[in-house]
Amino acid sequence: MVAGRDGRYNECMTIILDNLPTHVTEALAKQAKLEGKSLQDVAAEAIVRGVATRKRDLSRYRGKWIEDPAVDAALKSFDEVDEEMWR
Repeated sequence: MVAGRDGRYNECMTIILDNLPTHVTEALAKQAKLEGKSLQDVAAEAIVRGVATRKRDLSRYRGKWIEDPAVDAALKSFDEVDEEMWR
């Protein structure tokens, strides 16, 4: 992929998806008919929804860690590997 002058990928890129499960193609076709849109538009919208990520602001937790020996003791067993289980 090559980014354009503005740093974004080509917004008119064509992608061919082969071998989609029948239930996916049927659901997309049903949604397209329901919304009066093309199958391509509905599929593109579904892809965008599926890959869109929400950035979470976790800054409110910065510097809030409290040492707790009881929690450390409870989590200690997770540091142990059961050698027999992994044979």
